[in-house]
Amino acid sequence: MKSDSGLRTTRSVRTVAAIALAAVLAPLPAFAGDDPSIRSTDSAGTAYAVHSRAATVAQPRAGARLTSTGGCADATAPGVEVCLAVDTAKRSSKAGADRRAAAAVPQWCQQLGTGATSMLRTEACTVSPGTLTVRRTQSGVTRVTGLMRFTVYQHTTTSVTSPVWTHQVTVTADFVSGDAKGTEVRGVADCSGECADHSQSFPLATLSASGASVSGESSFEWPVEFDERGTATPWWTLSFRAPPIAEPHPLDVPTAAEVRCDNELPGVSSPGCVFAASVPVITWYSSALPAYGRHIKEAQASGLPGSPGSGRPLHRLTNPAFQEVNRATSCPSSLPRPSDKSCDEYPFASTYEGGYTGGGTGGRTFEWCEIADSDTHRIGRTGPGFSACMIDEEENSGAGRELNTLLYIPYRVLDNDPFHVEIQ
Repeated sequence: MKSDSGLRTTRSVRTVAAIALAAVLAPLPAFAGDDPSIRSTDSAGTAYAVHSRAATVAQPRAGARLTSTGGCADATAPGVEVCLAVDTAKRSSKAGADRRAAAAVPQWCQQLGTGATSMLRTEACTVSPGTLTVRRTQSGVTRVTGLMRFTVYQHTTTSVTSPVWTHQVTVTADFVSGDAKGTEVRGVADCSGECADHSQSFPLATLSASGASVSGESSFEWPVEFDERGTATPWWTLSFRAPPIAEPHPLDVPTAAEVRCDNELPGVSSPGCVFAASVPVITWYSSALPAYGRHIKEAQASGLPGSPGSGRPLHRLTNPAFQEVNRATSCPSSLPRPSDKSCDEYPFASTYEGGYTGGGTGGRTFEWCEIADSDTHRIGRTGPGFSACMIDEEENSGAGRELNTLLYIPYRVLDNDPFHVEIQ
């Protein structure tokens, strides 16, 4: 596949003034609203689409940073204690009115199950269930006089063009009764890793009825360093004060949404942040790119990596010298180019799975590709290796540009980052 000249330069950081696309870009329906999903159509119909796959990461075990009595604190009144914890077991999601109160949380986040973090490239959500219990002991008999089951939603959004990201929290009372009614909630945001506090706000509010919510918002900033990258993980410490007690209970609510920020994306001078655990997918449609789509589809079917269902993504390679060696291995100049056609290679030269960096052996082609059967390009070969095919030059060049302008740049795909290629 031909690559644009931006991938060939030896400069590690370049300024992109503007990217002119011949097609019309429009948002794709996506799992999360801020995912930079894009689609292009032309007179021939849909040509390509790009999106990031939802990555589900196990939530870290919550550490209830309460008191030495194991998560329970004595109230000012004799015989009263209040216990607070993040539930270790997953709890079925509440529906209807209990969830509609969480107005600050996107709908897709409200619909997630509890106990895990789901991420797209620029948006993540963690849902954690918790319980606050008020117990009273009289004449040696202890009974529960107040109960609140709550859900904590942490919603994090990043920008591919800024080192600042936001981290929201919403606490919704799924059920509240007795002495738990009127519980005051506060929140303080923090982060670990390479980050600096940018701003935060969590107005004091109370949870007095089922369906009630309180929310806070914070933002953090990656300390920008030239040609480098860093990671950070944000979280909230929530404090609950039930009416029977004078002092609030603090509770750390974890998130697995690790943010990666960088200033080393080739072709872009501004820093940005993503959730690198979410792997992007670029889709080309055979109806608009018949030869290009056919080659990739047959190459993947012969055993080459990259398709979303294979479990073997491609990994970006940014070194221009290795890209050239990859291109020369898959599509050497000795291969005759038919009129108006050029040599398309798969896996792409800009990946570590390319012709040379992928191992340099196992070359193949197909009967319709106008490449003679040989030891270096064997018709019918399967398994590891690479593939080459002579296809329409304009089709090949256009798709090569799209790999950079529609995937690598807007999704901040760095060196060795995985991605998938899909043909429909």
